[in-house]
Amino acid sequence: MAKSYENSGFTDPNGQYPKQDYWLKSSINRADYGDISFDLTYGGGDVGMNLDLAYQTPPLYPSNNTKETASGHVVQYDDTFGRERILIRHRTGSGIELRPDGTVLISSTNKHIMTVASDQSIIVEGDARMIYNGNVDVEVIGDYNVNVGGNCTTTVAGNLVEKIGGRRDASVELTSTQEVKENYELSILGNNTTTTLGDGTYLTKGTSKQHIGGKGEYFVKDRLDITSESITNISAPNINVGANDISLFGTTGTIGGDNVIMYTKNLFAQKSVHAETMKASKNITAVETMYAKSIKATENIEAIQTITAESMEADTFHGDLDGKASTAALADKATGATTAGSLGAAGTAGSITNTAVQSATLDTTAVDSDETALPTAGIMTGYLNTSDKGIKRVSIDEDNGLRNKINLDVETDQVITYPLSAGEVRARLRNKNNLSAGGFIAKQIADKVLGDDYALTVPPAVGRISGKKTSAIRAKGIISTKNSANGKFIPLEPNNELIPDPQYVITDSSIILPSTRLSSKITLAKFLSGRGNKVTMNHMTDNSQKVIAARNLQQQTLAIEAFNNNLQFINYRLVVIEGLYKAGPGESLDELSTLSTTGQTVVYQLINDKGRSDLVKTFELAEYFKNSLRYDKLILDYDNYNVDGNLSAQVVLVMPSISETYEAKYKNDIETRYNNNIQSKSDLVEIKL
Repeated sequence: MAKSYENSGFTDPNGQYPKQDYWLKSSINRADYGDISFDLTYGGGDVGMNLDLAYQTPPLYPSNNTKETASGHVVQYDDTFGRERILIRHRTGSGIELRPDGTVLISSTNKHIMTVASDQSIIVEGDARMIYNGNVDVEVIGDYNVNVGGNCTTTVAGNLVEKIGGRRDASVELTSTQEVKENYELSILGNNTTTTLGDGTYLTKGTSKQHIGGKGEYFVKDRLDITSESITNISAPNINVGANDISLFGTTGTIGGDNVIMYTKNLFAQKSVHAETMKASKNITAVETMYAKSIKATENIEAIQTITAESMEADTFHGDLDGKASTAALADKATGATTAGSLGAAGTAGSITNTAVQSATLDTTAVDSDETALPTAGIMTGYLNTSDKGIKRVSIDEDNGLRNKINLDVETDQVITYPLSAGEVRARLRNKNNLSAGGFIAKQIADKVLGDDYALTVPPAVGRISGKKTSAIRAKGIISTKNSANGKFIPLEPNNELIPDPQYVITDSSIILPSTRLSSKITLAKFLSGRGNKVTMNHMTDNSQKVIAARNLQQQTLAIEAFNNNLQFINYRLVVIEGLYKAGPGESLDELSTLSTTGQTVVYQLINDKGRSDLVKTFELAEYFKNSLRYDKLILDYDNYNVDGNLSAQVVLVMPSISETYEAKYKNDIETRYNNNIQSKSDLVEIKL
């Protein structure tokens, strides 16, 4: 037995050995007989990612052989039946473990660097999943080929930018669908060809414009309909319209011009015909009045009322004649005659017979009686509104049904514009104002991403309670062998200054990107697009807004580092569920969600190696944060939002706003909530099912 109290040649003169754990005990490593267990620090699974690591029974001596160095490196060969494994573990928890079932676990508590001097091949017979809680850059010097045997889904919370130096070819065997909620722009420096072997439909609810700098051609093999419910304007210096059968009509308007020549078969005028010269091979007929400088017809000129002309020639005249007869030189003097008579010889006076009364009973039907129909107002109304050649009524999403199906802002009371996952619903409901948004709530329940118990205000059961007063917590390590193994310390009271590593100081002039480092291990990307709230910083057009958010989020790195250094959570993962928050198009923010938009609030979830939230450990995490961190408010938040009725738990850390000099005031308030209803403002209360 090793004895630390004896001073003999068999003891360590420096007092380092035997270690405190071996005082008055056998020097056989405690791990050899299962008193302690050395494991890699792999941080548990992730949201929805089950590492599926089998439970291992304790080893049996002497089948387990452990070599532990002074600094804490471990090499272990375990031949215990059913537990056969090999472990190479660095003192930090990094290393390689070959588990009993052949699983190889590789863990790095810091960077992982791998170089391959030649080719690399990776074959995975089962499923694979990769999660990067930061940024990823992939650079391929040669070709990059991806062959997907099933479906391929790409979800991008921010922008998608593609730069292609050569061609881009795509072949789609079935349907191709694209929805754009805002603008769509396409610039082509060369030619644009679109070939559709089926039907083509182009719908524009608003204004559509097409400008062609060169020649424009439009060819249709079958029928072509062009209609407008308002006005159609066609103009050009030269317009040609040709057809074997043409119809041009309307109730009002103008046809012709100063130098227009018109050819027609029959002319039907309801009122007046005005012309300098009028000539017809047979008949000229006017229902009311005809005015012309010269009228000539080979047979008849007929008028029910009046024909006025300087020159008129015809075999027969019917109606009132007003003008100079070609055979009466003294026609002017004959205009006063009141009795019937015959026209005199040339140069002598004569008379004009007024047959106006009789002409009213004459048959004025033209010799060629071919006619269609007078386009009266009634006929035109029917033609334009009910015939197959009439105006095509255009109705494109008049009730915004299609628009609202794509963009959900109206249906969800302006809270969101797109379908949400269960985690995203939880992030939105952290804003108390959204609990009263009826459309939003109804949509989430209908989509089965929100359970019916969301409105419960009284938790099902309670467990442990931890008050606001700082509790004694176990020290992280033992400084010397003179300290007790159960030594404790009381953390210092929060001060008003945060001192980051100088190389990670964020100034007002810093350019903020997702790759901006907040600490040696954490970039800003970790707090963007959280599992429950996908968002980028693209909506922040002013860099000063990004600076404020980045500096506020920098305080959260201390919480993550404190978690990683605590052996109590060695194989659990602290996941940022909700980081930076972006309000919906018309969302009304409460105090907590407003702080989330400036990076002052981050929501964490504790995940075990099965990829699930651990409720028991979450309470212990909140208690640990309460005792070891500085914050404005710490919220232990439970909810029954899950559709399956299971309880969910998160830890919310609210930080004060940090100035450029990194000064702030920390209140260190604590709170417990259930379904966003405050249960306690002075205690952390464990809620259970």
